[in-house]
Amino acid sequence: MGIVNAIILGVTQGVTEFLPISSSGHLVLIGKFIKIPTSASFVVFLHAGSLLAILLYFYKDIKKIALSLIFYKNKSLHNARRLFAFIVLGTFPIALIGGIWEQKIEAVFQNTFFLSFAFFFTGVLLFFSERFPYRKIKYIQYRRAFIIGIAQAFALLPGISRSGITISAGLFLGIKRKESFRFAFLLVIPAILGALIKTGSVREFLVGPEEVIAFLFAFLSGCASLVLLKKVISLRKLAYFSFYLWGISLFTLFLALRHFQ
Repeated sequence: MGIVNAIILGVTQGVTEFLPISSSGHLVLIGKFIKIPTSASFVVFLHAGSLLAILLYFYKDIKKIALSLIFYKNKSLHNARRLFAFIVLGTFPIALIGGIWEQKIEAVFQNTFFLSFAFFFTGVLLFFSERFPYRKIKYIQYRRAFIIGIAQAFALLPGISRSGITISAGLFLGIKRKESFRFAFLLVIPAILGALIKTGSVREFLVGPEEVIAFLFAFLSGCASLVLLKKVISLRKLAYFSFYLWGISLFTLFLALRHFQ
């Protein structure tokens, strides 16, 4: 693979996993048209870098949730326990759908035409999430957590951004921007962890310089992406990503048509 390719994939993973432009879609695009081979262990390190970035960024929230489960009778930690329940409920759809339709989902990864459509659809979601006349609610509540979880399950498809669709769902449901951002990424933790464990169950697990470098760049670029995205959401600028997604949708369609010929 080489060090340069490891850096490219690490940065791609870190940036696109958290910015609402779809990491799976970009990695599929790179894999199809640039032809960089990746092993199962390499993919584990990419996801591990992203996971570490989230854990560090949301350290205070995760710590509070952990304490709320340990000190269950502490009333001051009630909201943290509710948040944990919301995360569990929101994780159920992606675990169920991923388990049942895993093979069909993997088949979609081979369809570049669908990838173009998925990029376009994500852009539409982001564009209208900024303009939808929603009301601000104080708490997520169980029903909304489950709906956001269903939205996250669509991100199993390449080109559908996990952060994009979950944040947009939160905004459409009337959840405040800061809370939508926080819940979307806390919800990502069990999803990435599950994918990491599943991919890491391969028989041969190799650790070389490429894996280490990919992990490092995925982590660093992931941290930077989280900071950038929070700023973008607070400034109501999600539509900027829509224009990028529509552009790459057309580019992907062009490559797909050219490859088809």
